[in-house]
Amino acid sequence: MLNEPSLWPWMIGREGLPLAAEDVVEETLRTFLQRYRLPQSKGNNKDDAR
Repeated sequence: MLNEPSLWPWMIGREGLPLAAEDVVEETLRTFLQRYRLPQSKGNNKDDAR
């Protein structure tokens, strides 16, 4: 996911996309976390007992 915005333009002879590296990283993290983050359980958090 991180390489795609820079790899494909390079492979077809372009310098790159007009995207900031920070934007690519943030969007990749957002997409990853939306898919793989564990659901928050209500009232069953072990840290609440501390």
